[in-house]
Amino acid sequence: MRSMRPMRQWFVLCGWLGIWACLATARPAEAQEFVEGRHSVRAGLGLLSYFSGGAAGTSGAWDFRYTYTPWSHFGVEAAYTGAVGDAIRGTMVATILSGNARVNIVPRRITPFVAVGIGYGAFSNTGIGRGDNSTLVIPLSGGADFRLTPHISASARFTYHLTLGDAVGPTSAQADNWALIGGIGSRF
Repeated sequence: MRSMRPMRQWFVLCGWLGIWACLATARPAEAQEFVEGRHSVRAGLGLLSYFSGGAAGTSGAWDFRYTYTPWSHFGVEAAYTGAVGDAIRGTMVATILSGNARVNIVPRRITPFVAVGIGYGAFSNTGIGRGDNSTLVIPLSGGADFRLTPHISASARFTYHLTLGDAVGPTSAQADNWALIGGIGSRF
């Protein structure tokens, strides 16, 4: 009997994309230009799932992110993403630290963005399964920020973490994963 896990993942992904689409198409009451503070911090919660069958399934995930935006269309981010979930043989704990370049496509009240970066990943298994504590990670992200007040914003982000040089899982399966995280933050 096939597992329902892939179907559940697609429903969750479609739900988050639907929320993002509603936020992205909403029109602000005033048509003023988006004025962003140069610095922002954000914390978020969501899901992380691995593409290979040898690594863990869907995990709870969290992230913390600092963004510096010297121009309205371009910024840089320092990010930490963590996740913990059941693996085939134990519990998989993921830690990803990255630096990203971010492009704000339309800097307004609702700001869609894309980002790409490079970072370090550690994937530890608390059971008898394999882990890898020195992995190169290339995060590819897309999402949107929604300005709630001049200093508070909410966000939704989908990130694909391409992992290079890893050996996770019982058959050295790759730890490539995706994360869908919603968060709230402050701009100053």
